[in-house]
Amino acid sequence: DMGKCHLTKGKQALEIRSSLSEKRALTDPIQQTISSAECLARNLQWAKAHELPESMCLEFKCGVQIQLGFAAEFSNVMIIYTRIVKKPPEIVVCRAYVTDFALDLDVDPKEANKGTPEETGSYLVSKDLPKHCLYTRLSSLQKLREHLIFTVCLHYEYPGIEDTMDERKEVNVGKPLIAKLGLHHGFRNNNCLQTCCVANNPFHNQTESSPVATEYYVPSHCQPNSCPGVYHPNCICSDIIRQPEACSCSGTSRILASRHEVRNYSPPVEKSNVPVETTDDTVELEFLLCDNLRFSEEQ
Repeated sequence: DMGKCHLTKGKQALEIRSSLSEKRALTDPIQQTISSAECLARNLQWAKAHELPESMCLEFKCGVQIQLGFAAEFSNVMIIYTRIVKKPPEIVVCRAYVTDFALDLDVDPKEANKGTPEETGSYLVSKDLPKHCLYTRLSSLQKLREHLIFTVCLHYEYPGIEDTMDERKEVNVGKPLIAKLGLHHGFRNNNCLQTCCVANNPFHNQTESSPVATEYYVPSHCQPNSCPGVYHPNCICSDIIRQPEACSCSGTSRILASRHEVRNYSPPVEKSNVPVETTDDTVELEFLLCDNLRFSEEQ
C-alpha cells in the first residue's frame, strides 16, 4: 500500500519480513495474562507518556478568543493548532501564531504555523485534526527538561488604522506526552556528589569530576533491609564510615566508604536491583575521596 498511497509517494518503502506461522500486526490486541508489578508499572508509564495537555481558550484584551488544541502523532511528537473562535466586528484582520519554544525541542520555524498539517511534516494525524487552523509540529519531547512554555502572539488590525496591533500571552502546558517520564534524568551527572560530598575537598579545584554519578556501597551488616547500596539515616555503622548530611538536591542520602570497605565488599547480585553506573575515572574519584577522608581524620 505504501507505493499506492499519495502520502507516502516518493518515500522509502518499509519492508517487514517474518518467520511467524501466523501473521501478526502492531494493531493486534495485546493478550494480557496475570500482570506482575513490573508490568503494571510499565503500563502506567505507557499511559502517562500519552497524556496530552487539555485544550484551552485564550481571551485577549481586544476581545479576540483563540482556541489552543493539542494532538499526538507519536509519544514524543505533538501537534499544536490554533484557531480563532471569536472576533469582534470592529477588528478587520487578525492572526494568531505560536512561538518562543524551548531550545531542547526540534521545531523548524519555517514549518511552524502552517495552514495544513502536511506542511509541517505531519501526515499520520492530519485527518483527525480540525480544519481552518494553524498547525505547529513539536519533535524530541523526550529532551524537554522543564515545563513546555511558549508564547501565543495575536496580530490584528482596526479599520482606518495602518499600524498592526499585537498582543502576547505566555502559555505553560506542563510536560506533555513522554516528557512526563523525565527520560533525560536516566543518566544523571554527579552534580550532587560534586556539591554535597566534595565541597570540602582540598584537591577539588585540581580534579575534574566524572559526568556519571558514582555509587559507594555499604557493607551488608549496616543495611536495615535487603537493598544494598542505599543509606538509611537510622543505620549505625562503624567509625570507619562517615555519614554526611542528607543531600538537598536529590533527597537521597549517600555515604562515602573507605578504600578497604569498597574493595572487600561485593553486593549480592541475586538480591540487588540497584543499578550502578561506572566509568573509567570512577576508581580515580573513589581513591581521591578516600584520601580526603583519611586526610581529615589525621587532622
